[in-house]
Amino acid sequence: MGVHIDLTGRRFGRLTVLRKDQNRGRRVTWLCQCKCGQRKIFVTDYLTSKHYRSCGCLRSEETRRRSITHGDTRMRQPTKEYRAWSHMKGRCYNPFDPRYPGCGGKGIKVYRRWRDSFPAFLHDLGRAPPHTILKRRDLDRDYEPENCFWEPRLKRKLKFRRRHAL
Repeated sequence: MGVHIDLTGRRFGRLTVLRKDQNRGRRVTWLCQCKCGQRKIFVTDYLTSKHYRSCGCLRSEETRRRSITHGDTRMRQPTKEYRAWSHMKGRCYNPFDPRYPGCGGKGIKVYRRWRDSFPAFLHDLGRAPPHTILKRRDLDRDYEPENCFWEPRLKRKLKFRRRHAL
């Protein structure tokens, strides 16, 4: 058997080694405490190889951070405001968008602060009241705070045809 190095007090990522624990066969184990407060037992190899940097909390935080695209969803669906912001950018900058000829094709642009920042767009226009859509006061001007507002959506009258049985 080789000589075992005492890891007590050493830090490995978010883990601090508190003391040596019972061996698992020939493998030396250590009781560690994570920054989040959770205690867990690790084998020496796991700590020194840098494969484990936390009790598992780091992985879940990184996953959560990567999954958030803009931070504005409800029931895992983008909000009305986010969809309006996204569609507005598509109309102005995506030549494959069906509405591009009427906006981007005419030189209409999105306010510089809004272009890359949904929070800025939301801060300037606020939440959309129910049954409203994003509109521009002057259709020849850019999408900018002075020219955009939430307009009540017109209710369309749907005509239903009754099918008569023969």
